[in-house]
Amino acid sequence: ARYFAYSLRLDLPTSNHHTIRASDFQMKAVDFYGGLPTAAPLEEAFWVLALPEAFQETVVKECPALVILSYILVAETKLFLDPGRSVEYLHIGLSILQRFEKRLVDLLAESWPIQAALSRFHKTQVSVSQLQDAHPTGMSVDFVVAHCHEDISWLRTALLHWARPGLSRLFVYEKCGEKVDAEVAIPTILIQVDDSATGGRKDECSAYLTHLVHAAENQDAASYTLFLQADALHHAQLELMHLVMRSVMHRTLDVPFVYLSRATIVASASPCRRAIFEQVLQRRSSETARGYCCAQFLVRRDVLLQPGAGVWRRALAAMDEPLPQGCEHIRPGAGMHCLVYETLWHAFFGLSERSSPRAQDVTLPVLLRMPESDGSDLPGGANSTMYLENAAGEDGDAEWIGSVNSEATDVAGAHSIGYSTLPSR
Repeated sequence: ARYFAYSLRLDLPTSNHHTIRASDFQMKAVDFYGGLPTAAPLEEAFWVLALPEAFQETVVKECPALVILSYILVAETKLFLDPGRSVEYLHIGLSILQRFEKRLVDLLAESWPIQAALSRFHKTQVSVSQLQDAHPTGMSVDFVVAHCHEDISWLRTALLHWARPGLSRLFVYEKCGEKVDAEVAIPTILIQVDDSATGGRKDECSAYLTHLVHAAENQDAASYTLFLQADALHHAQLELMHLVMRSVMHRTLDVPFVYLSRATIVASASPCRRAIFEQVLQRRSSETARGYCCAQFLVRRDVLLQPGAGVWRRALAAMDEPLPQGCEHIRPGAGMHCLVYETLWHAFFGLSERSSPRAQDVTLPVLLRMPESDGSDLPGGANSTMYLENAAGEDGDAEWIGSVNSEATDVAGAHSIGYSTLPSR
């Protein structure tokens, strides 16, 4: 940069105080490309690329590395979400770098992680290409939905964009005795789940575990399985789910397990939680479990099948058994098992009990490393609005996603943790 302090002020119709500070972007990029457990500056990068061309040229003259790194970072996200255009973004970033004499290029490389960004891009490019070669006909997806009275019109719309004929199935686990008509153009399996036994409310847990028992017993699972509550939009960003599904459809996603909910859950420990953990997993917990609220997650086939049917049968049966020693203070029928399971899904699948937030999980691809707290001064804040709305690069996405979102209400997880006034599922 040519200035000790450099900021871009965004003059927007509703505000002129939003800024991108080069020093903040630089620190985030250095940490991210240095392999630290931190978010990538995705929101800032997509804002830089959204600037008018003349404005970008001004920034190139004044702080070239800010623009160069933005193009390289966006190019990496495009490897997963819009592969045909990824190299185009990379070439634009490199063409800017090539304008400068070697002395300046060397100076920029000393202060900014340009080489690390290029190395990461090429490494990712190779791994994505190998993944696509391994799935020449596409990755299959099973959609598993726990349903009780909810309107699933949002899912019908989403599946028009997420489900591919011959590669997708929808499993609807009906918790409340209805006969829901999914009205989708993929094979749909409706399973009635009877929760009338002694254990009390089981929410999504009996649905998910019924599916897992069947999948493990029959070795019948798609490349990925997406587990959702029917009111998933109360707990998760549709835009994030869409990016994940776009990556699956492009055959570029390789993650064992990822939560797709919006909020991390408050970690808590108690004798009862430890007892239920040991009852189901038949070992003592090594640390306090931590994950995301409200049980929306994606699991790869090998990870789903690895625990074996015995684990899933035991977890399902435990919900109707007497509470183990240590839970004497818990009211019978309160659904304590499912409340505990909500913090443990990742541990069930063999991951560390203390799951890292997506932004801090260095094993996840860049498309999932967006911040979950607001460390910027941009309009979207922690919602990463610019990134989520533009990363997929698909015409018409904003229209259908906006329409679905307008009908959803964020209730911050109340339905899942048992404080809802709705009927128990």
